[in-house]
Amino acid sequence: MSIILSTIFFPLIGFFLLTILKDFLNKKILFFIGLFTLFISFLTSLFSFYYFYKFKKAFFVFNIWNLISIDNFKFNISFLLDELSLSMLIMITGIGVLIYFFSYWYMYLEEEIIKFFSYINLFISSMSILVLSDNFLLTYFGWESVGICSYLLVSFYNENIKNIFYSMKSFLISKISDIFFLISILLIYHCFNTFNIHEISNFLISEKVHKNLFLIKLICIFLLLSSISKSAQFPFHTWLPCAMVGPTPASALIHSATMVTAGVYLISRSKDIFLVYDQIFYLICCVSSFSIILGSMSSIFNKNIKKILAYSTISQIGYMFLSIGVKSWSCAIFHLISHAIFKSLIFISTCYIVLYNKNEQNIFKMNFIKKKNSLVYFSFLIGLLSLMSFPIISLGFYSKGEILFKILESKNYFFFFTAFLGSIFTTIYSYRLMFYILFSKKNYFKKKLYENFFHDIPTLILMFFSTFLGIFIIPNLSSFFSEHFKINNFYIILEFLFSFFVSFTMLIYYLLIKKKFFLKKLYFLKCLHNCLEKIFKQDLYFKNFYSKLENLYNFFSYFLYKDIFKFFIKFIFYIVRFINKLILKFHSGNLKLYILTFFLVSTSFYTLIIFI
Repeated sequence: MSIILSTIFFPLIGFFLLTILKDFLNKKILFFIGLFTLFISFLTSLFSFYYFYKFKKAFFVFNIWNLISIDNFKFNISFLLDELSLSMLIMITGIGVLIYFFSYWYMYLEEEIIKFFSYINLFISSMSILVLSDNFLLTYFGWESVGICSYLLVSFYNENIKNIFYSMKSFLISKISDIFFLISILLIYHCFNTFNIHEISNFLISEKVHKNLFLIKLICIFLLLSSISKSAQFPFHTWLPCAMVGPTPASALIHSATMVTAGVYLISRSKDIFLVYDQIFYLICCVSSFSIILGSMSSIFNKNIKKILAYSTISQIGYMFLSIGVKSWSCAIFHLISHAIFKSLIFISTCYIVLYNKNEQNIFKMNFIKKKNSLVYFSFLIGLLSLMSFPIISLGFYSKGEILFKILESKNYFFFFTAFLGSIFTTIYSYRLMFYILFSKKNYFKKKLYENFFHDIPTLILMFFSTFLGIFIIPNLSSFFSEHFKINNFYIILEFLFSFFVSFTMLIYYLLIKKKFFLKKLYFLKCLHNCLEKIFKQDLYFKNFYSKLENLYNFFSYFLYKDIFKFFIKFIFYIVRFINKLILKFHSGNLKLYILTFFLVSTSFYTLIIFI
C-alpha cells in the first residue's frame, strides 16, 4: 500500500516544498529536491512492477481511505495495480524525470524556473492519480488536475498577451472533455449504482445490461467525446497547436507522457463498457482516420517547427485511436509508449536546435551544423526516423507496423488506406524537417551553446530507446486485453511493403523538392499544395465555431461577473421605491379626503368579509 502512495505523494510533496521554500533556498538545491521526489516516484513504480510480477495476480486493489459512506453510497480512495496502470505509470514517471532533468539545462536562466519545476511535479502526481484510480470519480479528479497543470505550464510565459489568449483557448477547448466526462460519470452511477471499474465490468457480463442499453450507449458517446477532446482529436484538435506557446520541455511532457495520452488511456480502461456498444468502434475509426489525415497534412504545410510537431502528435494519437477502433487495445498502448519515447527525444532536440538558431522557429530559416553538435544532430535524426517508422532500426516501425497489420486483419480496407496514406504523409513531413534543418547548408543564425550533463543524459537515454532496442522495455499487453497476435507470412510481407513505401516516399520527396526541376513541371501539385496550405494551416473549418464558443463563454462570464443577486436586490429596491412614490401622491394634507378614503376602504373590507 505504501508503495503506491509513494508514487503519487512524493511528486506532490515536491510541489509543496518547491512552492514553500522558493524564497528561502537557491534554485540548485530546490531543483534537486524536486528531482529527488520525482526519482523516488519512478523507483517505486519500478518496485511496484517487480512486486506485481512476483505475486503473479491479475490485479491488486489498495484501499487507502473510506472518504464517504452514506447508506448504500460509498466512495473509497483506492488504487488499482494491473498491467495497464503499471505500464502507464512507469512511462509517466520515467519520461517525467528525464524531462525535468533536461529542463534545468534549458531553463537555467529563467527567473521563474522553480515555479516551472513545481508545476511539473504537480502534473506527474495528477497523472499518476488518473492512471492508478480504481473508480471513475477519482479518475475525474486526476483528469481535472491534469487540465489545470497543463494550463499553468502553457501560460508560463504570461507576460505576452498573445500567449495568455492561446493558453486560455487551449484550456477552454480541453475543458469540453471535462464536461462530457462528468456527464458520463453521472450516467455511470445512475446505470450501475457504482463508480468502481471492476464492479462495472462484473455488472456488464450479467443480464441486466439489456435493461440499460440506451444509457450505456450514451455513456460510450460521452466518454468518447471527452477522450477525443483531451487527446486533441478532430474536431477538438485545435487546442494542441495553441498550447505550443509554453516552454518546449512542457510541450514534450504534454505531447508525450501526460495529457494527450489520457484520452487513449480512458477508453482502454473503459474497454468493457465500449464492447457493449459495437457501433461506437466505427465512429472511433472515422474520427481517428480524419485526425490522421488532417494532422499529417497540416504538418506538411506548416513552417513552424513546434506547430509541425503539434500536428504530428494529433496524427500519431489518431493511430492509437484507430487501433482501438479495430479493437486492438494492446497495439494502441504499445504505440502510445513508443510515441512517448521518440516524441520526447524530438522535442528536447528541438529545444537545442531552436536555441542554436536564436529562437527562430521557421524551418526554412533554420539549419544545424553536425560537426559541433553531433549528439543533437543524431538524436534529432533518430527521433525523426522513429516518427516516420523507418524500417528495422527505429522503434516507431514496430509499433505502427502492428497497428497497420491489425487494421488490415480486421478487413477495414478504407481505414487501412487512410492509415497507410497518413504514414506516407508522416514520412514526407519528417523528411522535410530533416532536409531543411539537418541537411541545409544555409547559415542564417548561429548561437554557441554549451552542452552539459543535464542535457546529455536524457538525450542519450531517449536516443537509445528510440531505436529497435526500445521494444525490449515495452511490456506486451496482449494477454491483459485478451488478444491474439501472431507473426505470420502475411505480416512479414506487409512490413516489407511498408518499408518499401517509406523509402520510396523519401526518394520521391527528395526529387520533388531538392531537384526543383520536377516541381516546376508539376503545376497540379503546386496548386494542390497552395490550396491545402491555406485550408489546413489556418484552421478555417473551425475558426467561426470557436469564435462563437468564445463569445458564448464571454457572455456567461459577463453574466456571472454582473452578480445576479445584486440584480434582484436592485429590482426589489425599485419596486419599493415605486410603491412609495405612488403612496406619496395621496399625501395632499386634505383631512376630509383622508376620512373619506379610510371610510371607503374599511367599508369595502368588511363587505368582502361578509360576502366571502
